Amino acid sequence: MEKQCEHCRKDFVPPHFNSKYCSISCKRSFHSKKYRERIKRYNRKYYAENTDKYRQLWKDYYQANRENLSTRSRERYHFLKENNPDLIQKWNKNGGKRYRQTEKGKLASRLDNHRRRCLDKIDKKAWLEKLDSFGGKCAECGSSEKITIDHIVPVVLGGTNAIENLQPLCSSCNSSKGAKLKDEEKVRHSK
Repeated sequence: MEKQCEHCRKDFVPPHFNSKYCSISCKRSFHSKKYRERIKRYNRKYYAENTDKYRQLWKDYYQANRENLSTRSRERYHFLKENNPDLIQKWNKNGGKRYRQTEKGKLASRLDNHRRRCLDKIDKKAWLEKLDSFGGKCAECGSSEKITIDHIVPVVLGGTNAIENLQPLCSSCNSSKGAKLKDEEKVRHSK
């Protein structure tokens, strides 16, 4: 006597008179769909009641495993960069886009644009002379690849486009410096 599976609607011969599903996987799928919404509601309610507790747990976990987590994240990033560069590019593009859509992002973007418009233009001739005085190399690591213009005192902290405030840095050093001030001893100036 054949029956029809309640999940996949296939005809099957039941091993037991009470069987409703052709396999265990069909049974699990059916029940997971049936109870999925109920489980989601329960999880949302539980998380709302215990948010502070879980935030503190995650903070403690992060503090205890900071090195491992950052190493793992770095390794994953480099692995994806080698194997799937389009995905990394998409993430970076979408992440910036999402941030700029928030109120904080809109304000930051507006302020940044305003600051940059208020600055004078960089004198190209003076910049090329400054670059030659550094030998066309990065002021931090001495690399000659991907040289960029860096503000010693960042624009965000009130720096200007005056030639005394500019230095050549490779893109890697410039990214790691970000919008921070370096100690005067660490910044090499041309002689």
